[in-house]
Amino acid sequence: MLLDRTIDISKHIPPVVKNTENFKEIANTENIELNLVNSKLNNVFSDQFIEDATENGIKRLEKIMKIYPKSSDTLDDRRAVIILKNNFQLPYTYRTLENKLTALYGANGYNLKLLNNNYILNIEILSNIWSLFDSVIDNFRKILPCNLIINSTLVNKVTSNLYNIGSLNLIGEEITIYPYSSKAIESRVPLDINISQSAGAETMTTYPK
Repeated sequence: MLLDRTIDISKHIPPVVKNTENFKEIANTENIELNLVNSKLNNVFSDQFIEDATENGIKRLEKIMKIYPKSSDTLDDRRAVIILKNNFQLPYTYRTLENKLTALYGANGYNLKLLNNNYILNIEILSNIWSLFDSVIDNFRKILPCNLIINSTLVNKVTSNLYNIGSLNLIGEEITIYPYSSKAIESRVPLDINISQSAGAETMTTYPK
């Protein structure tokens, strides 16, 4: 922050009157107003940069760039969409596409494969933020060559360890995907159980059905 400080005008009051009740009240009252102004100035400065923009700044950028966020989007989701659209520029190369995906999801957050002979680009993104995934793929469709078929997949991997001791165990897993409508769901759940009685259960619900 350019003006990240707490204002206290009592530090500037002459010592001879600093401890009187009148000047204490004046300082307390003025400090509230001056710190409020200082906070507003901080916000104005922060709103000049996408990474630091406040709710008001993000809303202003969305209006300028004609972005219509979903009600479920968080402030960080909306910020990521603005950054994505702000970086929209041609020409686009395969390496540039990799750099954009790395910036959004990290080096290990995606798999990208181009099948040149078949004119197919496979994009697999490892994330659970489906709204950002939609925005990313929509933007890629606008900038990638029209002769390419884009196969996009959102993958959310969950890894956990279950330890059970006893004569009877029930192991269950419930996965709900909402409201994203997926074409295919794949689940791999290995169970190693060394007891006499056991039961394994898995439930998947996709909305809209």
